[in-house]
Amino acid sequence: MKKYLTFKRIRITLLVLLVLTQFKTIDKTPGDDSPENDFIVIEEAPEEVAKLFRKACYNCHSNTTKYPWYSNITPNSWWIKRHVLKGAYKLNYS
Repeated sequence: MKKYLTFKRIRITLLVLLVLTQFKTIDKTPGDDSPENDFIVIEEAPEEVAKLFRKACYNCHSNTTKYPWYSNITPNSWWIKRHVLKGAYKLNYS
């Protein structure tokens, strides 16, 4: 019986912590996306290449990230924000 109560307390504590972490949100404001600093504009890339770059690379490697719906759930949002920051730090097309 005591083992069951301990397990129940642990589950309740984890649930409360998960709910409380939902109040810690990430910053989703876009960075500086000046057109004169954009890689595609500077290199005068063809429209097909520009479209491919914007679809495949710009979401993590630029300042114009469009976050998916699941980035509003706290443990995922922290991981996604870190992933985007690392991607833009290593190679930023903006």
